[in-house]
Amino acid sequence: MGKRSKIILGLLVAVLIGIIVTEIVRPRPINWSPSYTLASKIPFGCYVLYNELASIFPHNDIETVKENIYDVLVDRDTSTAANYILINDFIYLDEQETNQLLKFVDEGNQVFIATSNLTGKLADTLNITIEQRYDIKE
Repeated sequence: MGKRSKIILGLLVAVLIGIIVTEIVRPRPINWSPSYTLASKIPFGCYVLYNELASIFPHNDIETVKENIYDVLVDRDTSTAANYILINDFIYLDEQETNQLLKFVDEGNQVFIATSNLTGKLADTLNITIEQRYDIKE
């Protein structure tokens, strides 16, 4: 292998190493997908909120539920006040779930709903209409 070939091979290896190092140290693009899960640390995840709930409500127990709203509210202890937090991109509540949720609020409890699309009986009962309009200016 001649001197010229060694120089060309050395330059190719240096460029390849440079590309690899650049890819490794390059910041990852931000994931803007809406996940709303308590374990998700992306911008639309609820990791920070979930971990701060204990400091927001210092004298209350935090309970994570995976059942539907009706089952949770129908079986709950009504002797203590509670907050119910719903965060999702799409929330649909049928008549039974809506009735239980409104009864829950009527008993002195609070409900926080964060969504971009609320449909079903609750939206109809509260006369909520959500319109999404986008105006993109370049």
